[in-house]
Amino acid sequence: TVDPKILDDYVGRFQVNPDRVLTVTRDGSKLYAQPTQSPKIELFPTSETNFIRVDENVKYSFSRSEDGKVESVKIHFAGGETVAGRMAKDASIPYELMMAGRHGEAVEAYRKIKQEKPGNVTVSEQRLNGLGYSLLEQKRLAEAIAVFKLNVEFYPKSANVYDSLGEAYMKNGDKELAITNYKKSLELNPDNSNAEAMLKKLGQ
Repeated sequence: TVDPKILDDYVGRFQVNPDRVLTVTRDGSKLYAQPTQSPKIELFPTSETNFIRVDENVKYSFSRSEDGKVESVKIHFAGGETVAGRMAKDASIPYELMMAGRHGEAVEAYRKIKQEKPGNVTVSEQRLNGLGYSLLEQKRLAEAIAVFKLNVEFYPKSANVYDSLGEAYMKNGDKELAITNYKKSLELNPDNSNAEAMLKKLGQ
C-alpha cells in the first residue's frame, strides 16, 4: 500500500482532453479515478507513483514537478498514451458547463475547441450526436437542442445532424422546427426513411 499522505498529492482533477476530466479521489488507503461520463474505478498501485485498473489495460503514472507538486498524470492505454495536466480549481470543461445549465458558455467553449482543434474527437459529429442523445435520455431537452444545433452549425452537409435536431424539437413540442429539420435531412439524404416516417407522423 501507498502512504495516504502521498495519495493525497494525487487527488484532484486532470484534463485528459478538451472535454474530458479524470477526477482522482482518495478513500482511506484506496485511490479512485472517475473519467467524465464514466463510473468511478479503483486504482491499484504497482509502485508509489504507478497505478493500474483491473477492468481495462490502462496504467496511470503520476509525476512531480521540480517543486515537488504533482501537476500531471500520464495515462498509458492500448495504442498510446496521453498526459493529463492538473486543472485549476475553478476550471470547467464544456460538458460540465452544459450539465450545469450554462448552455451559452458551453456552446462557446465547444466553438473555441472546433476553431483551435478542428479534428479533435471532442467536437466530432459522432461525439456531439452521442452527447445530444445522452442529454435527451436524461430529459434535458434544452441542453440536447443546444448540442444538436451546434452539430448542425459544425456539419451543415450531414443529413443526420438535422434528423437528430428534428427529433429533439419534436420531443420538445416544437412541431414547426421539427418539420423544418426533418425536411432538410431528407433533402440531404432522400433515403432517410426515419425522416420520412417522422414527417408523416407530424402530418406532412
